[in-house]
Amino acid sequence: MSILEIPFFKSQGLGNDFLLLRDEHLGGLRLPLPEMAEKICSRKFGVGADGVIVWTADAVADQFTARIFNADGSEAESSGNGIRCLAAALCHAGIARGERLSIRTPGGLKQVTVLSRASNVYTFRTDLGPATFDPAVIPLALSEPAGPPPLRLRLQAGDATFEATPLAVGNPHCVVRVDRIDFNALYATGPLLERHPVFPARANVEFVRVVDAATIEIAIWERGVGHTLSSGTGSAAAAVAAIANGWTDSPVLVHMEGGETRVSWDRSGNVIQDGQAQFVFHGLIESHALKY
Repeated sequence: MSILEIPFFKSQGLGNDFLLLRDEHLGGLRLPLPEMAEKICSRKFGVGADGVIVWTADAVADQFTARIFNADGSEAESSGNGIRCLAAALCHAGIARGERLSIRTPGGLKQVTVLSRASNVYTFRTDLGPATFDPAVIPLALSEPAGPPPLRLRLQAGDATFEATPLAVGNPHCVVRVDRIDFNALYATGPLLERHPVFPARANVEFVRVVDAATIEIAIWERGVGHTLSSGTGSAAAAVAAIANGWTDSPVLVHMEGGETRVSWDRSGNVIQDGQAQFVFHGLIESHALKY
């Protein structure tokens, strides 16, 4: 049996790490992509990451297409950190030549602009596209018609009841305002909110503490991954919910365990996010290592 050597890049965005594989290098891999992603993301038996991005270069320079897989093998519509991590690897490897990249995801086209570079650390501005509170788009399974946006749902998670703002920023989110960040509560209720029946496609969960009119702090339970140190679309969703609910103004500085992003949203336009990503290393994984 021949062994396939699969090259990959690894990047991290504020502690949220991704493995980046070119689609053309996977032609001989006799393993479905979701299963491959789950195995290669294992921190004990694989390379280790929060997710995998399988990418292709389009015919036009600096335009790319990406599929995003979570650590459990489920496929995500979008990932703000993942997009920046891919951009960092493409820029660092010289595959992307310009200062502006276009990356098409199942959740829409993302425009990424290089703001600065310091060695292998890049600061990007990403146009994440529009945010929406439309129940059909998020999607939501509601028992009665939705009220005007932003929606506020009372959700039961174990013994706790939360008022949540559901929305989508290319993928579904459940934003909950709290008085303080409690990681015990995140671990206890994050999985329950992620899989709450109101979210048929599951949801990313963000607990939000409002610091002031321009700053929030969040803790993240990521769909298909669990607790992560940061999330690009999670910080964007939290900021949009904060602006829409009148908790803050725009722009919003979003503090996370892994670092911070700055998010702008004017209620009618696209969500714009500034944040960093770092190219970490490149390597090879042999296909038989994915057979455990």
